[in-house]
Amino acid sequence: MTGSMKSTTALRLVALLLFLAALLTACGYGSVDGVYRKKTAGGAEDTEENGYGKGALSGSVYSNSWAGITVTLPDGFSNGSQELYRSVENDMTDCGLYAVNAQGDQRLFIGFEKVSDHYSAEDYMIILMRELAAAQTDTMTIQTPATYTLVNLGGADYISAPCVYNISGVTVHQTYLVRKVDNRIVFIVLSCPTLEAVARLTGIISSYKN
Repeated sequence: MTGSMKSTTALRLVALLLFLAALLTACGYGSVDGVYRKKTAGGAEDTEENGYGKGALSGSVYSNSWAGITVTLPDGFSNGSQELYRSVENDMTDCGLYAVNAQGDQRLFIGFEKVSDHYSAEDYMIILMRELAAAQTDTMTIQTPATYTLVNLGGADYISAPCVYNISGVTVHQTYLVRKVDNRIVFIVLSCPTLEAVARLTGIISSYKN
């Protein structure tokens, strides 16, 4: 993948991440009447090449055999609305899960982005952090980490980058977790007002269970 193609992919994700952060500065998260489950959540997995699927939500449990992920949503969390799912999907990006707490200040996003075979998770994270740093404005600052760490979730290693947004005086902690599976990047975004809340959300992600 060329540098320009990589940058375009990263810019699409940057727009998504900025949108997620901005939502947390609002009071509540809007209407979630009528849960949006697309082709997957609550039904059979949507499968493509290499067994890829966006996963399924049954009750409060999201499962994705291809990604090797199971998430049991805590009390007070619900699946996002149709509008929220549509807002974060595009021709390259699928949304597997978009869960929000009742107060609207904690969000868990699991997405999948199709990339070149030669495009690594580290490539993805490096460009993402560079573009986030460049996206700052007079009313929004973003602290990105100088180095990345590996975090094991459900038996798989993810590159982790905890960032801190300040949007018009409101602090939002967003941690990004990425790994590559086949020709897609699995990316998880955890958005909370505190690091402790981010840690609690991270703890609900486990290995796939039937």
